[in-house]
Amino acid sequence: MSVKGLVTEGRRWLRYAQEDLDVATHGLTDSTSRPRHVRYHAQQAAEKSLNAALLLAGRHFPYSHDLEFWLIYCRAHGLCDLLASISKR
Repeated sequence: MSVKGLVTEGRRWLRYAQEDLDVATHGLTDSTSRPRHVRYHAQQAAEKSLNAALLLAGRHFPYSHDLEFWLIYCRAHGLCDLLASISKR
């Protein structure tokens, strides 16, 4: 994938992550929301943000819904510092 394609795809994943985060945030103040729905959308936002960061770093990512896996994956590939620097931008 070209650099332009990676950036486009990364932005798409960030947009999806923001949508999930918006739903989770709304659920915190909505008395009809269920905690499991808030947790689900918060986790989805985290996963999609990681996907975006990896794409923008020029890396392909495995599909997984296991945040512990993501932590191990990022540590094994030396991505923790990279992701920390991206999150500060």
